[in-house]
Amino acid sequence: MFNRVLFATDFSDHAETAKKVAATLAREDGNKLWVLTVLEPLDEPLTMVDEPPMVSPEVWEMEVEEEEVELEHEDAVRLHQDVAELEAAGLDVTEIIRVGDPAKEILDAAEEIGADVIVLGSHSRRTIRDVLLGDTAAHVAKHASCPVLTICSCGEGRKRSPKQAPRD
Repeated sequence: MFNRVLFATDFSDHAETAKKVAATLAREDGNKLWVLTVLEPLDEPLTMVDEPPMVSPEVWEMEVEEEEVELEHEDAVRLHQDVAELEAAGLDVTEIIRVGDPAKEILDAAEEIGADVIVLGSHSRRTIRDVLLGDTAAHVAKHASCPVLTICSCGEGRKRSPKQAPRD
């Protein structure tokens, strides 16, 4: 049914749950799984203080670039680990790393590979920004040309006490 599965990850708990679903969909013989992560470009320099840096603009720019490279490296390592885990389970997997707006990059990747389904985690907490502008999962679901399966690990790990039957 879904021969070409695109799984988009941000390495959150929701994405971990979505990865399991994507792997299940891609398990059939001949199915292919693409694992995508999107790095958002840094609009502002990384800093832990509100004060301007005490170095020249050239040195500051170089430090910011080094931090961006480190963040990209960390995500690449995590993506490689996810792909290795899925390949060890016998799946045919290709990894994709992109930089840009996550929703746009997910939609573009889906078109390029001819995805039959997109699987991604959805965060249950919504901010005002999410409500006004739409979160990534909602934007992808609205604009994708293929089915989108959004997975929320909401409540996973929470213990629920069973309801007791009323006593006579």
